[in-house]
Amino acid sequence: MTTTAITNGDRERQKRSQGSGRETRTLSEKISNSLRKTPSKASKEAEKIRLFET
Repeated sequence: MTTTAITNGDRERQKRSQGSGRETRTLSEKISNSLRKTPSKASKEAEKIRLFET
């Protein structure tokens, strides 16, 4: 009984630590992805303008 309680507590701690790490990673990934997306969107819009001009 005591061993299972200890392992469960350790698992909860691991989940909490992993969860917080994932949150920070996702935030940084979102920022980097948004930075990556902005130039691609601009280039796509430029391509559309070029198609309309030609």
